[in-house]
Amino acid sequence: MYGTKLQALVAKGLAVAGRVRGAPYVVYRPKGTSQPTSQRNRHVVLNAAFSAPGNTASQAPGYGQPLWQGYFDARFTQAGDYLVGASGTFFIAQQWPGLSVQCVLTNRSVTIVRPTAAGQGNYSGFFASPGERVIIGWPASILESGEHAGSAKPAETRLGTWQILLPVLPTAPHVADVITDDLGATYVIGSAEESSLGWRLLVRQLAA
Repeated sequence: MYGTKLQALVAKGLAVAGRVRGAPYVVYRPKGTSQPTSQRNRHVVLNAAFSAPGNTASQAPGYGQPLWQGYFDARFTQAGDYLVGASGTFFIAQQWPGLSVQCVLTNRSVTIVRPTAAGQGNYSGFFASPGERVIIGWPASILESGEHAGSAKPAETRLGTWQILLPVLPTAPHVADVITDDLGATYVIGSAEESSLGWRLLVRQLAA
């Protein structure tokens, strides 16, 4: 009983913070594998505010900051929901009891393709062949991981390694799946880690 009351008080406090500091955000609840922020998935409109971990409300976030704390009425949301508003598109990674809501700021939209075959190409002998589109148009966070794929030969471009964060998905991504984003960049999944926060994919960009 005490835990339930505490959670209700925390939710009320988050709602007040969102109303005072925030702006209207449309909440979308994904259904199916395609376009989770389309109008058919519109769930509710909430006032919401966000701050980067360790920052106060008056501090600007640092470069490449994907994780944010959300302040809004979490009684109307759940992990995997998207919030779209003035500061961008966020997805809810997790709603921990008694804490602010952990969110991820997205910067790209991705589609995941499961190739039916692989052949010789210009990236470690791999190129994306036609296959099944298992996830279509999902907002995600894509940031460079700081690692590189092997050593570059003379006059050869060194390929970067990237981290992609996604919420819980209706279809699990697999190693060797191919990802394309809304800017036309293409990546291949090297590892796919599922946790209570959603999916963390380590990918390498395919050569042009």
